[in-house]
Amino acid sequence: MTDSALETRIARLEAERDIEKLRYRYWFAILDRDVDALVNCFTPDAHLEYGMGIELDGTEKIREFFEMVLGSEDLALQMPRGTNGIIDLSSDTTADGRWLVQVVMLRHSEKIGSRINVQYFERYEKLDGEWRIKSMKNDYLSYENIDPRDGP
Repeated sequence: MTDSALETRIARLEAERDIEKLRYRYWFAILDRDVDALVNCFTPDAHLEYGMGIELDGTEKIREFFEMVLGSEDLALQMPRGTNGIIDLSSDTTADGRWLVQVVMLRHSEKIGSRINVQYFERYEKLDGEWRIKSMKNDYLSYENIDPRDGP
């Protein structure tokens, strides 16, 4: 293998890892209710199809949505867990991804919680040396009621 081929291969592996870390930052921002960190995961012109008729364009609308959702006094816990990520780099600055995600939600006002299984289809863009989410479309797979006493 030539030095050039090896450098290209390493750069691709580093890009894939950076995108994985972007997803982890997104999920921890939701868990921590850190809207600033969450908004920082997106490009300024990001487009989200969050499901259930919710579509958001741009980080200002994304901020408003997550301030409402994560700022709710009724929300006790929203814990996303992602797995089985597939990342396909299309260039040095663009990529597509697909993830399976499980979200546990508990509300103070309800005796039962929810477990939502969803897949994310995403496009990423590298801006100023950092990978960001350019678009996200959620496809909901299943919903379950859970007893909070059983744990997440």
